[in-house]
Amino acid sequence: MSSTSLIARQCRLREWAQMVQDCKSRPEEMSVDEWCEAHSITKANYYYRMTQVRKACLEALPKEVVERAIVPVPMELMSV
Repeated sequence: MSSTSLIARQCRLREWAQMVQDCKSRPEEMSVDEWCEAHSITKANYYYRMTQVRKACLEALPKEVVERAIVPVPMELMSV
């Protein structure tokens, strides 16, 4: 990926992160659908952007933090 593409992606992710934060701060009685409509974005696109922001955050974490955060599930619990 070129440095220009990387910078463009970082800018886009910052904008999307702010958008997700704005939606999370919406009035309590306002649904995500209503917020999306008021901001001229589809609900599907909102959730796509939120997923991309989450992925970028996970990628930014040091690998050892992610590995420690994984909790093993005993096999006997898997069959329940």
